[in-house]
Amino acid sequence: MNKKTLIIIQAPYSNLAKVWSELYQFALVDDPIVIMGEALLTVPDEIFNNYRNIYCLDSDVNLLNQTNHTQIKILQYSDFADLVLEFNHCITLK
Repeated sequence: MNKKTLIIIQAPYSNLAKVWSELYQFALVDDPIVIMGEALLTVPDEIFNNYRNIYCLDSDVNLLNQTNHTQIKILQYSDFADLVLEFNHCITLK
């Protein structure tokens, strides 16, 4: 198992400012971050500047801003399930 924390962001659009602020308080640069659903609509540039491992599901890729598309690793759902199983600590921000 991995010692890093897996962070999953599933926040509604109306709560994103709070969620991004919370993320900056505890996430480490190498923590994998999976951004799902409406959270992909407004990913701040600071996320791409401060974190190395950013993912989204292939079913949500149409919500991505095209300029940030190349910085996010796209996961099939089965790959997401495998990723989750690698960690002993997971935090979901909603």
